[in-house]
Amino acid sequence: MRNKFVCEKCNEEFYNKQECIQHELDCDPIEYHTCTKCGASQSWTMRDDVEGHYREGWHYIHLGRMGYGSDLDGCDANFKLCDKCLCEFVQTFVHKENIYNSGSNSYINDDGEENY
Repeated sequence: MRNKFVCEKCNEEFYNKQECIQHELDCDPIEYHTCTKCGASQSWTMRDDVEGHYREGWHYIHLGRMGYGSDLDGCDANFKLCDKCLCEFVQTFVHKENIYNSGSNSYINDDGEENY
């Protein structure tokens, strides 16, 4: 039985450990993201996103399977939103201050004053 080695970055398989190690040193897979709501898309490589700025602009929403009685009964409500669409969605909330005041962030209220 031959051992199989897998690149931790792109999941490519190798039967030679040294070949896999060398591949991982040079591997820089492209990440693709598309917003389920607006259709905006973006791609980058890990070398382009060393500080995670691109990645932080995308949000995975995993609500799971909707239960009995829901208008989405039996549907898997899992989707990806760009930062713009997530912020627009939060703006529709009646109690959005619960989100804006929940962490180390600040926001500008309706009076134009900055809150922390």
